[in-house]
Amino acid sequence: MGTTERGMDRREFLAIAGVTTASLYLAGCGFSSTPQAPTEIQVLRFLNVSSILSGFAGDLPRDPAPAYFTALSALGLQCTPTDFLDAAYGPYGAPLSMGDLRTRGALALPGADEFVRQLNGAWWSGIVPTPDGGLEVVTFEDALAFKVVHPATECLGTVGSWSGPGEGMA
Repeated sequence: MGTTERGMDRREFLAIAGVTTASLYLAGCGFSSTPQAPTEIQVLRFLNVSSILSGFAGDLPRDPAPAYFTALSALGLQCTPTDFLDAAYGPYGAPLSMGDLRTRGALALPGADEFVRQLNGAWWSGIVPTPDGGLEVVTFEDALAFKVVHPATECLGTVGSWSGPGEGMA
């Protein structure tokens, strides 16, 4: 008895394709539409690279770093934070300057220019874009613009002094 080859008609093909697609979707295949929180080593590397890219002389505040990393990962940028960090560190260890980032190819990655703009926007403003086109405030106090460009000040004396009549008005 020989083997019999049987063709597959369109209906059978679509049924198998539909079942396969549904199975993969329900299984999740290990992927998630929401980025995972960064590991501690990713946060430390992100802080180091962010310090170089932002030009901030001093230690960056650690608290907003995981939120920036996660938000930038969720944007669907061509160059993700993980891609950039992998290129920046590679087998060489911690980069120390823009020259290191350039030499190691991190700045030449496809989409690296947009990643660097988004990273600096986040660190300097304390605000990150969301995947749906909105904006999310991560921090106000730790935004570099308020640490470097505009230090905290107190106007007109004590808090709330503006609510009373001004001098010469009473």
